Parts: sequence; C-alpha cells; structure tokens
Amino acid sequence: MIRTGIHVHPHDLVDEGAQTVIDRIGALLPGVDPIVGVNTLFERHPYPTGVLPHNPRHRVIQTRGRLALASSRYGRLRVRQRVEDLTPVIVDAFTAARRAGMRPIAWFSCLNGAYTDASRIATVETLDGSKVPQWLCPARPESLRHALELCRLVIDSLDADEILVDRIRYPDWSGQSVVAERLLSCFCPACRQRLTAAGLDVERLGGQLTSMWRAAGPGAVRGWPEDDAARRWLKVRADTITDFVQSLRESLWKEFPHVRLYLNLWPPSQAYLLGQDFRALRAHCDGAKFFPYHRLGGGAALGHLVDTVPPPQRERVFQDLLKAWNLPYRISYAEFLRCGLPEDFVADETRQAVALMAPRPVFSGIQLWDLPAESVRSAIQAALRPGPRGLFLYCYGWTPLPVLQETGAWMDQELPKYVARSRGQQGN
Repeated sequence: MIRTGIHVHPHDLVDEGAQTVIDRIGALLPGVDPIVGVNTLFERHPYPTGVLPHNPRHRVIQTRGRLALASSRYGRLRVRQRVEDLTPVIVDAFTAARRAGMRPIAWFSCLNGAYTDASRIATVETLDGSKVPQWLCPARPESLRHALELCRLVIDSLDADEILVDRIRYPDWSGQSVVAERLLSCFCPACRQRLTAAGLDVERLGGQLTSMWRAAGPGAVRGWPEDDAARRWLKVRADTITDFVQSLRESLWKEFPHVRLYLNLWPPSQAYLLGQDFRALRAHCDGAKFFPYHRLGGGAALGHLVDTVPPPQRERVFQDLLKAWNLPYRISYAEFLRCGLPEDFVADETRQAVALMAPRPVFSGIQLWDLPAESVRSAIQAALRPGPRGLFLYCYGWTPLPVLQETGAWMDQELPKYVARSRGQQGN
C-alpha cells in the first residue's frame, strides 16, 4: 500500500474555499490525502520565483510565520507564535476531507515562525552573538513547552490523529532573508552549556569555525566532518534535536497514544547540517517525510546559498557543497541553475532515507511546482525505486491544475501496478 498526500497551505483554503480545495484534490488526485498546514513560514509563495497558477485572489503571497489556530491556553505561554486566527477554514477543510473519505494530516512548523517579543529568551543565536528571532532553540525548555502546547492545540482543535511536524532543526540559509551564516548556530547560553558538557572549548570552536568560513564561505561545510571540533559540534547539535523530539514524543504519547507523529526532514545528505540524524530520530516518531526537491537543489533553494558569495567563487562553492554531501553528479553551477539536480538525486536520497529510517515508514517528498508533468512522473518513478512507504506531493497551491490532473491520472493508473509488483517480489 502506498500512502499519498499533498500539502495545502492556509491561504489556499482562504482564497479558494476549503470545500473547493478538497473537491479539487478528490477530482484531480484520486486517493491522495490533504496535508493541511496550520501555520505559515516567512516564505514567498511560490518559492523562490513564479506566480500562483490558480489562486483567484493573489499572484504572489508572502506569508509571515503566523499560527492559524487560536486558544486561550496557548495564548498564556510566554514563548508563543503570533496568531492569525483562521480556525474556521482549517476545521472546514478537515471536515470536508473526512466527509470525502480522506485521511487529512495536520502539518505545522515547530521551531520557526513569528514569535512574540517575550519569546526572544528562547531564540537561536549565531556564532557572533546575533539573535535569529524567527527560530526557537531546541535546547531551551521554553521551546519544548511551546511545541507541546502547539501539538495539543492542533490535536484538540482538529481531532487530528496524524501530525506532520516541520522545522525541528537548526536554521538554514533561507527565510525572510538569505543569510548563509545562520548555519553557524546555535551558540545561545543553553547550547554553550551543552557544548562545554561535551568537552568542547566553545571559544576555540568558534574561532575554528570562523576561520574555516572566512576561507571558504558556505563551502566550509565540506571540511566540517573532517575537523574534530566541528564534527563534535555537529554531534552535539544532532543530540539536542534528538533529545527534543524524544521529549516531545514521550509527552504526546502519554496524552494522545492514538496520534501518529511524523517528522518532516531534509534530504539525508544535507540533514546533518541542521541537526537531523535519521537513525537517532527513528526511535521517536511513527515515520518521516523528507523532501529531495531536485529542481530546487534539496531542502531549500541551493542557488540562493551559492549566490551569497561573489560570482567568481560560485562554481567552487557549488562543487564544494556537492562533495560535502557526497553527491556524485558531474554538473556545473550553470547547468544546475538551468535544470536543477538530476532525478537520480530523488532515488539516491530516498534509498538512504529508507535504509536509515527502517523499520519506520518513509514518505518521499515530490516537487510538483516549476516542473512539467512528464518530469514529475520521472521524479515519482525515481522515488519509488528504493521502496518508500508513500509519496507526499508539494504542493497544491503552487502547481498548475493541468499538472495536478496529469499527475493524478498517471498515479491512479501506475501505483496499483507498482504495489502489485512489490507484493510479487516479496512473495518470491
């Protein structure tokens, strides 16, 4: 059995109507469940360029990191996300989906958004001491209390029995602005304490990371696994994220044992940069979606990271990043800008994710936007080769309706054949 879903943003429901969105998914994508966003990021829609192909009210939307659900209990937290209350339309979407026989999944960002001023006590700090106010640090107890109350709010408001928790990690370079140095985080007091407890000299570590960054820019990540201090720093960050997820999962299990917790992760080759260790995390979730968006270059626009350095350095930095992530593709930066990473990236990352997450189910993220239908089909075929448990498509609002229709028709015809072949191979 292949589980399929498609991501839907709150503004899709507001602008098109919850019933219209659910009806369209049912008609264009038979058997596909809605993955309904209940908060937003600091993000351009669509990302990183283009226009919304079927939104009747907007060509482009800039979301502001707001929570679309509200409750007085959540509102009493010191560390909390700012609210733009869209509860009725979110509830309508879940109701319409269930009435249509679908199994909606609630999807939300956990550590990234627009937070109240009082939340600054728990925000991430970069190596130079700058706060990143849109990111909560996973080492802070206030961040865990916020995440747990957010999960309670989502489960109670929507009677949700499946949740997909996003942004449980450290910052990347994208967001409200492109800042590559956000990769050099977190160095808040709580994280410094954890680093010291792990036997690291924090000041010396900071000097080493600074020196490597000055010499190579974002390409410095190529040297982190080989440098002892940098490697140990990455391990502490991964342990911090794993501890956060474990604490969240254990608390949820006591209150909501029926709820399935899925994690939204970066591609395995890149995830370590952000503190996501697939093997460690698999013990504390019911499965994971990851997103090898090949046209984009992985988890975020790779071109935006490379373009933080002057033009003469971009080819070198791009090749350093390919080597850092063990991506064996012989392509230039100019070729990447034209075509993205090859579709083999989808298969290679899915293969890694399936192996690292076993026996937990893995759902491969499929980029729908900015691609013709035939390329979407090729990406799906590449993702299916390593045998994931499902496909989560991204996303409804950014994808032209004809591409949704062609993709849905193809999946409706081909996925049953794939399932039959898989069962036949297991029987042999």
